Amino acid sequence: MVWTGSVDGLRDRPWIAVIGPRSASPALQRIAFRLAARLVQQGKVVVSGLADGIDAAAHRGALSVPEGRTVAVVSTAPDEPIYPPGHVDLARQIVMQGGAIGHPFVQPATSWAHRKWRLIERDLVVAERVTGIYVVTEDDPIDDGSRWAVARAYELERPVVRIDASGRLWPHPAIVSAVWTAPRESCDREN
Repeated sequence: MVWTGSVDGLRDRPWIAVIGPRSASPALQRIAFRLAARLVQQGKVVVSGLADGIDAAAHRGALSVPEGRTVAVVSTAPDEPIYPPGHVDLARQIVMQGGAIGHPFVQPATSWAHRKWRLIERDLVVAERVTGIYVVTEDDPIDDGSRWAVARAYELERPVVRIDASGRLWPHPAIVSAVWTAPRESCDREN
């Protein structure tokens, strides 16, 4: 992994992924934002893929807390433009606030098909780097790119929790109690 920014001060904290669909509703994005803010308040590092929707909301939620740190694992090589292009400023903010951008690929993608495959590989890398995953989605079963990360997390026996727009948790419960004492708190909390 090639890093833009530094993970040196982040390695001793738990890394938790907050992921979900790019086409997430505003309600789901608010939940992801609040969840990420809460996680960093607890000393955790929020990890996501810098995609539209839930990923961007999670990164922004982490950055909304002064001590918030977030790591974006991207599908591009270090010398390629950030993808998606609309998140260049978000990537800069992540690094400026003490987080990092992880580039699992050293060489640029050679075609659109190659780039699409790298999005799946990025999701697998996210699952391998974290101690647990929150998937903020209405999809049941979990769909979109998140399914790749979830499948890999299960292989690695990492906890996975799905949160829907009403704030209901569909857990592996090990990670839930560390964040909220009540499922509704995910919707009600305003930090």
